[in-house]
Amino acid sequence: MLNITDSPFNPSGVTHLHRLHRALGFDKELAQIADLFDLVAKTRNNVLAVVVAPYGYGKSEFLDEVQREADSRGLRTIRVALTHTFKEDVLRSLQEKRQGEPLLVLIDEADELSRIAAMHRLGALSNDEFRQAVMDLASIVRALLEPRNYPHVLKNPENYDRVLVIAALTPQVYYTILKNVVPDVFDLTTGRVYKEIVLDTRYPFWLFVEMVASRLDAYIRAKRPDKLWPFTLGELAALYNIAMKKGEVSPRYLLKLAARLFELKNKGKGLAELAEEEGIYIQKKELVEYILSGLPTINIEEKYIDIFKKKYLYRIPFSDKEAVAAVNRFLKLRGGEIKPTDERSASYEPNLYYTIMENGELMIYFVHDEVLEELREYLLGEAYVVSGDVISATDRREDTYRISKELLAKLQDPQQFLNEIEKILDLNGIKIKICCGKAIWYNNLGFRELILLIYLDKENDINNIRSFMSKIIAEGALEEYPIDYIIAYIFSNVLLTDELEASISQLLKISWKNLYIDSAGKYVYLNIYGADKLDRLKTDIVKFQIDRILGRDAGPLEMLENLKLYREKARENVLKYTLALRRGKERKELSLLKVAEQLISGEVPEGMAAYHRIVDVLIRGIENDMHEKELKTFIGRLFPVNLWRDLREDDLVTLMVYTGYLIPRDRVYVKFNMEDARRYLEALSKELYAYSEIAVSFKSKIFGEIKLSKKLDVEKIPLEFKDAKEYAALVVRLKKALLAAQQEAVAVRGELEQELRAKKDLVGILEKLAERMPQRIKYMALDEKIAERESAILKAVDEITEIWKGLHPLARELGKAISVEADLGILLNLPEPWVEDYLATLRLYSVKLREEYEAYRKDSERRRRVAEWVKVRLGASDGVDEVLKKKSEELQVPYRLLYAIASRGPGAELDPDVLASEASMEVRLVSKYLDLLAEKGLVAKKYVS
Repeated sequence: MLNITDSPFNPSGVTHLHRLHRALGFDKELAQIADLFDLVAKTRNNVLAVVVAPYGYGKSEFLDEVQREADSRGLRTIRVALTHTFKEDVLRSLQEKRQGEPLLVLIDEADELSRIAAMHRLGALSNDEFRQAVMDLASIVRALLEPRNYPHVLKNPENYDRVLVIAALTPQVYYTILKNVVPDVFDLTTGRVYKEIVLDTRYPFWLFVEMVASRLDAYIRAKRPDKLWPFTLGELAALYNIAMKKGEVSPRYLLKLAARLFELKNKGKGLAELAEEEGIYIQKKELVEYILSGLPTINIEEKYIDIFKKKYLYRIPFSDKEAVAAVNRFLKLRGGEIKPTDERSASYEPNLYYTIMENGELMIYFVHDEVLEELREYLLGEAYVVSGDVISATDRREDTYRISKELLAKLQDPQQFLNEIEKILDLNGIKIKICCGKAIWYNNLGFRELILLIYLDKENDINNIRSFMSKIIAEGALEEYPIDYIIAYIFSNVLLTDELEASISQLLKISWKNLYIDSAGKYVYLNIYGADKLDRLKTDIVKFQIDRILGRDAGPLEMLENLKLYREKARENVLKYTLALRRGKERKELSLLKVAEQLISGEVPEGMAAYHRIVDVLIRGIENDMHEKELKTFIGRLFPVNLWRDLREDDLVTLMVYTGYLIPRDRVYVKFNMEDARRYLEALSKELYAYSEIAVSFKSKIFGEIKLSKKLDVEKIPLEFKDAKEYAALVVRLKKALLAAQQEAVAVRGELEQELRAKKDLVGILEKLAERMPQRIKYMALDEKIAERESAILKAVDEITEIWKGLHPLARELGKAISVEADLGILLNLPEPWVEDYLATLRLYSVKLREEYEAYRKDSERRRRVAEWVKVRLGASDGVDEVLKKKSEELQVPYRLLYAIASRGPGAELDPDVLASEASMEVRLVSKYLDLLAEKGLVAKKYVS
């Protein structure tokens, strides 16, 4: 149907893999991102920003735009999804990061995590994959923001500077889970979040239209009659109206509707079929666009005149504030309003108004029953809207009485009443059912807040509530959730307000958490509405809710104002028990020692004003001793640790050890006493003395243990003290000395290990030599020159062995009484084996032996041929020499000539000249003897034997 490069609308509503379009409506948020880019470009800081938007409201599209901007700046980007494999994915992507190179890390929350968080809130942590993803996210973000503190995560922390992390998260994951579970990372005030960017979740009609037009332009190459083709404005309004009625005016859902309509149009169908898929059945299908959209039309057919109602249509620029104010008078009656300074507040209301962009200017198309004088200049003329719109909005003015009556009836039920209170107070957190109502706990900006909603409809319930509240005040926790303050709303239709106050207010006089000097009154705030005030409160609630529905200024509601006021007061008191560690680039342990030193001397370090107040509470709570795990839990329950800066429970314990309040004994901490104090000082002194010598070693097969060591100048500290203050000063002094010794030991150990590695290499060489020449072990030592000497010896031995391998068979055949193996066995047992001299002698001997062997071989061959000649010519096979001598005497032929003839074998050609030379005779005589032998048949006439 269409000339398209790809579908303009992904059927699932998500971003295209290869997208051609631009996301719209993010200008304000992208400007904040640009500031972050500039920050990372100008500094070497690592920064975390969190983008917050509900599921389906464009987080992924926004990250696409961020990535596009990063690419235009030449900034390297890695993008990962927050799933159960998040840690492996991000570490693999980070491997190529180099020092000084700016890097953008985009983290996009996976849909499956969003759904789990939305369904289960904090209970989502019971899901193993979800919990692992949260832990991995916190681990990676901490490591990227403070790489030097987490070298075990990133391996090369020096490379990870100038990193900008942008995590796109849903409110359920970010506010409900991450801020509560890992507030040290994901909290704007107390954690590491530099900036929160909350995407505007309002998605007005005009922005939807612009988004559709933008995508059509990007993906359709055919010439189109207008920018919305193949859609009409009425069809888009119908889709928007369907989304409004379903309560899902989100970019993702609208895109899904647009994708479905696009596919239906490609199949020759349209809006009527989509409406039926959504469960909307309209008899007059030719009017479906008008009925579903609620947009006015200028021309109608006569046969439909009864279905439409005549109105007047106005085209109003959004920039005209007075005209917008006139429109607002009518919109407010329907619960809507357009804010003159906020374009997103102008959207769409079926049969009332709609908004579109025209030539870059926002226009409001408004319909009304009459001609309005204040808007006359914008009047376009008459127009018609469907009078019986099946899905048009109800006029809320007509329903005010009905809604009030229904709401008042609902408030008579205690449980529904508490639910309504919860909505008004906008409470979201972990809900816990209690005897007479509900408790809601959550981490609110680092403060652990407990809101109690209690409804007493029986007189004896007051005793249960007193017992319940007394218990949580004393324990400072509800079940496993620690509490920093309580705001309680107590309602009763049977007890008067004064009675309730008299009974409950007694609890405010007891000590907060059973240990604070402060009374509970500073941390527990009561809102009491007895039977004498309850009806009035219900009336105020109904009025408040109706005003909200009609879009009027709802005015203050006492219980809501009290919540804000009491929070502020409670938090002021909670902040009195907060600590902060101010430190530069030094190690935290050294910073704690400096703080301890100041505290011991009576100074108050910055951020530590509450230290002694906190310690007093803790010391009162520890009877004799307490296990470290129990102690940390105890601290977390008593104090707002989430609000502490760069300090945690174990840091406070460490500080109390340094200042002498607590003494460690194995994994238990005891309060100061002289006996344990002496024992701990001795243990520290012993630990310090252990650094007086640093040693490294390894085992060798031939040398045994090889050890390298170096003495350190460790401070000798006397251990005498009279009281806790002197003891604390000694602890700090020993700890500082120990820290210095540890640092020096690390450097020294590194040097020794480097030297030891060289020794290991040398030992490896010597051990290999020893395997080949075990006789030499007694002459080996850890010395490079010795290793060189023994290597030269082995080289000579190998050459001797190689030469002997070739000589040994010759010597054996010649019967030589020589054994190089025996010689080497003797030589290698000598301190100086002289193998080089032996090698030189062997080389000479080799030449001579090979010459001797060659002569021997030739003589043997000659004798063989003589024997063969004697056998063939003389018929004898034994006593060759005697047979030849006898024949020589018999024929009177010289023996030496006869032997020379025989040595050539039978059938050989005989040259008289050669024979004469060989036998030292005259040629004439040789010829004579040859003739004689020929006559006897011993040689051929041609002197061939």
